[in-house]
Amino acid sequence: MEEFFPVAAGVVAGLLVQQFVPIRLKTVALVVLSLTFGFLASYVSGELLLSYAYVLVDVAKVIVAAAVAAWLMTWIEHRSPRAAL
Repeated sequence: MEEFFPVAAGVVAGLLVQQFVPIRLKTVALVVLSLTFGFLASYVSGELLLSYAYVLVDVAKVIVAAAVAAWLMTWIEHRSPRAAL
């Protein structure tokens, strides 16, 4: 369960940024949300009490999940429709 929250938060962040943030601010918004959700994930799981290094791990999980979700959403929106047989 401790690994689910950062990945789920990253997916949500990626989808929100891709859908609602102007193209000029997408990278900034993605970084800010990833830092916020990564810190929150470390806090919720209790890892923050052990070491602040866990924040870096959780931020990395969030940012990778967010980037993949944003890329997939872009790919799905822009793929060409296949010809019907």
